[in-house]
Amino acid sequence: MAILNKQAVKKQIKYYEKHISTLRRLLEIIPLLKKAKPVPKRMLNALAAAGRKGRRGAGGGVRRRRGEVSSAVVEAITAAGRPLTAGEIKTALTKKNASPQGASAIYSILLQMTKRGLVRKKETAEGNIYSLVKSGGKKK
Repeated sequence: MAILNKQAVKKQIKYYEKHISTLRRLLEIIPLLKKAKPVPKRMLNALAAAGRKGRRGAGGGVRRRRGEVSSAVVEAITAAGRPLTAGEIKTALTKKNASPQGASAIYSILLQMTKRGLVRKKETAEGNIYSLVKSGGKKK
């Protein structure tokens, strides 16, 4: 007998309920289309919003301009005045409302910044700490 994870089941129910509501909105629009009547803008907006919510990276959170999160990381490390762990950087960005969406996104950003030579990664007993590179980065 399989043991069901209660949270996973609730998550699946929520997922399907969202799709059912989108289908209901579509069913409301179909008769209008058959009669060649214009579809009210509020219906189209609601349908478009429902379609965007579940897709990863497409309207689920706040879109950031290019370099905005990197700038916030630099500001967080500068404000602290000492090297920070990824968790400390994530906390600082969350306080500024500049945190990237995914749980591992901060690690990806720090990896990119390390490759570009903007931050330096140092492994310690407590974990990895990140500090600013004084020279201003790598030259291309």
